[in-house]
Amino acid sequence: MYVSLELIGTLTAIVLAAGVVFGGLWTLLAHYQRRIDDRFAEMKTDFRAFEAGANSRFAETKTDFRALDAGVNSRFAEMKTDFRAFEARINDRFSELQGDIASITTDLRTLSGELTEVKLAVARLECPAPRLLRAP
Repeated sequence: MYVSLELIGTLTAIVLAAGVVFGGLWTLLAHYQRRIDDRFAEMKTDFRAFEAGANSRFAETKTDFRALDAGVNSRFAEMKTDFRAFEARINDRFSELQGDIASITTDLRTLSGELTEVKLAVARLECPAPRLLRAP
């Protein structure tokens, strides 16, 4: 079998061209792979910064919530104390009113008894009552 130099040259040119194309593609792929790796590293750094910021903000929020919770609990305790003082004042006032009502009831019973005595005295009088009550 006879192989011509022209065929060998053509095959060599094709192999060399394929090598150049393959080498160029390999170089291009390596270039883009480095860019992808660099971008991925940047994204990891950005995510870690974001995560640190989020964790910091979460810690601040927890601290703020605990302070708010403590403030609410403190205010609630103050309101309970205020309510108990108010309740004590109402109970004192109610006790005073009960005493006043008892005093009024006693006074009314006394007046009722005195009125009964007056009625009996008027009935015992020898002279008729209407003349005594008239104006002169």
